[in-house]
Amino acid sequence: MFTGCFPTKLQWKNIVNSAINLDEKHQKEERMRSDNDFTRFLRLSENNGYDFIWQYAKYTGRLRTAKHVAKLWSTPPTSGNCNLCGHFVQDTLYHQIRMCTELQTQRHLLYKRLSEMTSDNFLYTLLSKSDEYVSCFLLGNHEALLDFLTPEHCLDVLNEGFSYLKYCRL
Repeated sequence: MFTGCFPTKLQWKNIVNSAINLDEKHQKEERMRSDNDFTRFLRLSENNGYDFIWQYAKYTGRLRTAKHVAKLWSTPPTSGNCNLCGHFVQDTLYHQIRMCTELQTQRHLLYKRLSEMTSDNFLYTLLSKSDEYVSCFLLGNHEALLDFLTPEHCLDVLNEGFSYLKYCRL
């Protein structure tokens, strides 16, 4: 040890941190692939990276909204009674986004705004998709509908989707 062969304290710290970080990253990736609790989060991070939520917060100043959306993305799918209408549902988030009677007025207002911003064709295409698809879209995954969205509409549509999601309570 005293011959100088052993790394310095800083070198040793870097070696240990590198090894631990790599192992932790590998364990996280394995768990996300094998654990159903991470299905939404995995889909988001595979498609466009979850960092866009924080970029959105920085650009718009809506940190609380971004935190709420991140929570919705990272909460595992749950079945049970809806916190808003009380009905038993298989997936609370999908139910609140697409079918909850307590959010019907806000949902129709969202659809009206989206139609005014884009086109009726866009809205028809969006609403013809599955509950999971629409939910992911409102949560910020716009990749599949970029054919219908112009770049200047993306932030507006994101704002409208996030504004609607503030009513969702898991």
